[in-house]
Amino acid sequence: MIITYPVKIEVAKFNDKWGIWFKLNDGGHIGCIFVTSTKELAIMIAKEIAKIFNAEVEVM
Repeated sequence: MIITYPVKIEVAKFNDKWGIWFKLNDGGHIGCIFVTSTKELAIMIAKEIAKIFNAEVEVM
């Protein structure tokens, strides 16, 4: 049996770059999965990843 956890995809500032994070719905972070230089690119990539996991995208 596969156990799934509801997750969100968060786009947030990470030092001087933009990171894409997996985030549990209870507020805990699983980890940063991708870092890019522009906010727009991070949002575009996050939306594509969210389609795979059927998740929401939050922009901080």
